[in-house]
Amino acid sequence: VSPTKAARAFERTSRLLLRRPPSLCRRAMPGEPVLHRITAGPVRPGRVILYLHGGAFFVGSPTAYAPLCGRIARLAATEVIAPDYPL
Repeated sequence: VSPTKAARAFERTSRLLLRRPPSLCRRAMPGEPVLHRITAGPVRPGRVILYLHGGAFFVGSPTAYAPLCGRIARLAATEVIAPDYPL
């Protein structure tokens, strides 16, 4: 399997395995790198979690991990920032 095919398969599978919180909100902020702001309900001001996804340097993205980041955001009542960086 090529890295590209593995990355596509991971993106598809992550949607099935990770449930999205009902109040998940994900916005891509332009810039270099693109940052994804993820919230799921009320957040406490002045707090943020930086989430760097794994993936063995060839799979994973903020989109694939958005449900997990949403759960973290909801449980911590804070915003999660997930950068979209090259693998």
